[in-house]
Amino acid sequence: MFHPPQRHDDAWLEAIKAAIDEGDEHAWGRAKLMVVGRGAAGKTSTVRSLLGQTPVMEHNSTEVADLLLTNAQHWQPLSSDHGEFDAQARYAALRRLQDAPARESLKRKSLARRVSEDLRRLQNAPERKSLKRKSLGRRVSEAAQSLLSAATGGRLSASKSSPQLEATAATAPAVPESPSPKALVDEEELTRKFALRDEDQAVLQGAAQAEARDVSFTIWDYGGQKVFYALHHIFLTDKGLYLVVFDMREIVGKENFRDTLTLEEYQKLSTQAEAIEFLRFWLHSIRLHAPEAPVLMIGTFLDQVTQLREVNRVLREQVSATALKHLVKPPKRGHLFFAIDNSSIDENRAVELRTAIASVASEQRYVREQVPL
Repeated sequence: MFHPPQRHDDAWLEAIKAAIDEGDEHAWGRAKLMVVGRGAAGKTSTVRSLLGQTPVMEHNSTEVADLLLTNAQHWQPLSSDHGEFDAQARYAALRRLQDAPARESLKRKSLARRVSEDLRRLQNAPERKSLKRKSLGRRVSEAAQSLLSAATGGRLSASKSSPQLEATAATAPAVPESPSPKALVDEEELTRKFALRDEDQAVLQGAAQAEARDVSFTIWDYGGQKVFYALHHIFLTDKGLYLVVFDMREIVGKENFRDTLTLEEYQKLSTQAEAIEFLRFWLHSIRLHAPEAPVLMIGTFLDQVTQLREVNRVLREQVSATALKHLVKPPKRGHLFFAIDNSSIDENRAVELRTAIASVASEQRYVREQVPL
C-alpha cells in the first residue's frame, strides 16, 4: 500500500503542478445528448426528468435549441465553469502519488540503462572527434552522478564520484542554460484552487479509491417546430447519443383520449399518421447524419397511456424502429422504447433512462479516448 509523505500538502501540490505541466492523460469523458422530436412531445419535460427537476405543466416551446450541462454522477444542471478541469487535475495527482514508488523505480532503472548505453557507445567509437567524446563524457558523468545521488539519497556527491568522470566532465565545453518555461498555473492560484481536501486525503491514506470522472453531457434540447428542422441537421453528429421523444397518445391514436382531455388539449395532438411521419423523419435524419450514434426512443405521457404493447407494435411495424443500427432498448419487458411519466414528482422518475444513457455513453470510443489535461 502507498504511504504518503508526512508533508501531504507539499507533495500534493507538487503532484498537481506536475500533472498540469506535463499534461497527464485522462479519458475525454464527454458526449452530446441530442433530444429531438415533434413540438410538444415532451422533450424539455424529459430533460427535466433526467435532471430530477420539478415538473412544469405549462408548455413553453423551445426555439432552435437549449443547451444544458450535466454529468452521469449527479444528473443535475451544471454551470459552464463547474470545474471539470480541476476535477481531472485532482484525479491525475492522486494517480501520480499512488504510483510514486513504481515511478521512482522505473526512473532509476531508466537512468542506469542510459549510463550503460552511453559507456558502451563511448568504448565502441574511439575514432570520434574529441569534442564528441567530451560531450559524451559529460553526459555520462552527469548521468552517473544522478544515479549515485538517487541510490544514496544524496549522500554521495560529485566529489566522491569517479576521478576519471570528473576529469572528462571538466574538459567539456560549457552549455548555456535555457530559460525555464513559464508554469501553466502560478503558485498562488495552484495553492488556492487545489488545496488538499478531506476526500483527497482519504484516498492517499488508503481509506478510499480514486475514481475516474463520470461522463459529462452537453444536452441539446432541440425545438420541435418544422421551421427549425433545416438548422438541426447542421448540429447532428456521431459523437453523441440521440433521444427521440414522442407522445404515446398520438402513436396509439388520439381518439382514445377524447373523453379525458380538454378540447384544446385534444386539438393540439397530431393524428397517428402525422406522429408516425414525424418519427420516420427523425430516424431517417439520424441514420443519414449520424449512422453510428446510439438512439434511445422515449415515449411520454405514461400517466395516461397503458397500451404499451400497441406502442411497441406501431414502432416495429410502421416506424421500422428495428432498422436502427444502434437502437438502445430497456433491459426488461422487450420494448423498443423507454416509457416515462414526466408529470411525476419523483426526482428519480427517469432512473432507468439515466442508467441506460450513462452505460451506453461510457462505451463510446470517443468518450474513452485519452487526451492530455
